[in-house]
Amino acid sequence: MTTRPLDSLADDQRPARLVIRPSDGTAPEDRAAKLLRAGDWSPVLEPAARARIFEGVRARQRARGPGLTGLRWALAAVVLFTSGGVIAAAVTGRWPQFLSRPRTVDSAATLAPAKVARPPQRSPQDAPAPAEAPLAVATPPPALQPPPAPPPSKQVGKTHSSLSDESQLLGRAMAHLRQQGDAAAAIDDLDQYQARFPRGTLKREATIARVDALLMLKRDQTALPLLTQLDLQAHGRDQELRVIRGELSARASCARAIADFDRVLSESPPPDLIERALYGRAGCRLQQGDARAADDLAQYLRQFPHGRFAAEARRALSSGR
Repeated sequence: MTTRPLDSLADDQRPARLVIRPSDGTAPEDRAAKLLRAGDWSPVLEPAARARIFEGVRARQRARGPGLTGLRWALAAVVLFTSGGVIAAAVTGRWPQFLSRPRTVDSAATLAPAKVARPPQRSPQDAPAPAEAPLAVATPPPALQPPPAPPPSKQVGKTHSSLSDESQLLGRAMAHLRQQGDAAAAIDDLDQYQARFPRGTLKREATIARVDALLMLKRDQTALPLLTQLDLQAHGRDQELRVIRGELSARASCARAIADFDRVLSESPPPDLIERALYGRAGCRLQQGDARAADDLAQYLRQFPHGRFAAEARRALSSGR
């Protein structure tokens, strides 16, 4: 396939309308003609193909007349022939020569779209041989780490203070005492508790349970030291234990007993404790020859005329008069 400049072509091989345009004209068709003359006709189409194209252009020009339509067809012809040269150059491997040829383009050339360079195609013989893939290097597996050592086991001694174990053993003692009425079995359980948990969390509850078991067994003097060690509060079961301690202390020390009775009476206890505290304090005052014993007996009979100690209170008042 050959290439020839526009000036070397015969008149019947060029668009005559554009060739005859002046080179210094400013009309759109003049600028299109100048662009066409500045370009290369590469490659040259076959005569029959060019004849069909030119004949079609002339026929449309005659049908539509002069004006902008002719300009559009002129521009179409420019794009057709120049694009044909670009495609042919890319296919035949002449793309670098096509880009390097000097051209004379005026300001109108800036309106043409920019051409994107494509790399020339290579034949299979020119293609580089594929690079050999690098050999895979086997990576050694990571070294096995020894399993972590188990934590050291805790030694469980006789003084193990597990709250669950404490509550289980104390609950067994309370079941013997409250449900079965077996005070001796309850004391055996409490002895085991004391041996295993001398400083246990439930030590106070265990001491109170031992006091109840000892009182059930009529071992009052053994229960009194335990009651003396307790820090009794001004509410609940502690008020009853304070009355019991006063009643047990009255046999050996009325002064200590009266202190407990006074404390309970000042705390607004329930009626049964008031009855026991009034009668116990009256008995201690009678032993001490205190005249206030009659006032305690009279108050007792006013509050509990049919109380459990009412008969003894009346006899004491009668004998005192």
